[in-house]
Amino acid sequence: MMHKGIKTLLIFCLLLCGCKSQNIEKTKSKKATKELSAEQKLDQKVNQWIDSHGLEEQVLQMFMITPEALTGSESVTVADDSFKASLEQYPVGGLIFFAQNLENPDQTRNLLSTIQSDYS
Repeated sequence: MMHKGIKTLLIFCLLLCGCKSQNIEKTKSKKATKELSAEQKLDQKVNQWIDSHGLEEQVLQMFMITPEALTGSESVTVADDSFKASLEQYPVGGLIFFAQNLENPDQTRNLLSTIQSDYS
């Protein structure tokens, strides 16, 4: 009689352990499906950006222009208020600088750091 109780207890324990391991595997697979790949995360960020910006701004982001084309000035060597206003009005994707914009290392550093701090 005692052997029957032990057998029942062993069977119950095996069933219980089997159920727990299945639950753990289900939990692991749920977590794995929730984690996004790097490509999926990037797609998600891109879609969020597209949804939060109008068509005009999306198109402007495709253009890289000179500071002179942006402001209408003859030569741009500083990021002054008119430059900042122009960049806010037309948020282009990038700026192209030539020798006429870059006078010396200090001026170049100041110009670029001002633009980066204001618009990054």
